Amino acid sequence: MNTSDEPSRSFEVVEGPYLVSRVNPHPHRQLRGTTPTAPLLRSLARLELQREDLREGLLDALHRAAPELGAHRNAALAAKRAVFNRRPPREDLYDHPVTREIPLLGAWADLWRESRATAALVDAEHEPALRAERAALTAWARDPGVDRATALSSPDLHRAVAARAATDRDPDKRMRKAEAALVRYFSRSTVKVSPYSLYTAVHFSPLEAEVAEDAERPLELTSHAALRRLLPGRRRGPWPPTPRRAWAWSGCSPAGPDAR
Repeated sequence: MNTSDEPSRSFEVVEGPYLVSRVNPHPHRQLRGTTPTAPLLRSLARLELQREDLREGLLDALHRAAPELGAHRNAALAAKRAVFNRRPPREDLYDHPVTREIPLLGAWADLWRESRATAALVDAEHEPALRAERAALTAWARDPGVDRATALSSPDLHRAVAARAATDRDPDKRMRKAEAALVRYFSRSTVKVSPYSLYTAVHFSPLEAEVAEDAERPLELTSHAALRRLLPGRRRGPWPPTPRRAWAWSGCSPAGPDAR
């Protein structure tokens, strides 16, 4: 609102005695495999740090020992290049006699041996974890709320969600290409609380009241869609009925693009 006293002022801020809370009513799904690999990944990081701690001392030991190693000199030089470049040793080094002549080299080779075994366990868990994550993504894509929200958000995204929801088979090349976008939208829809989202509800509570009058009443979230007749143009078939959700608060209303 412009005034003659303050010509540069273009708006007014009005404060109200209310506490405004936002909640994501969409059910959260954990996009993780059934067998955690975090301990294995921590082990790989620990082994790498231990190799790094040995690196400078091992390079000095190999430099000093190389002239006196005789027949093992070539193996020592190859190991020195691997240590310098932070690469794994050749297969024939693991049980080579030079690892006994240079104790630090033997310790370094043992760390690489353990790293290879740990990495093999991580690789073995990849396919089961990937299948579990894709199953969670498919279940999310079949949620009616996701169908509505993506129809309003993006035609391309809605087609990708519909394709994922339509099958339980392994994704083809097109579906795999769309997975990154689906995972990003999955994260936003299940975790983020955005003020302009079908997944966000708003609750107003008076700040002056010590206890809300309706604090004991369960929250009932209802959707007031104004565009329901326009949405079938982006999908096939009628919309399923809006599910009724109950929460611990009361007085909540949706704040999404379909809210009145």
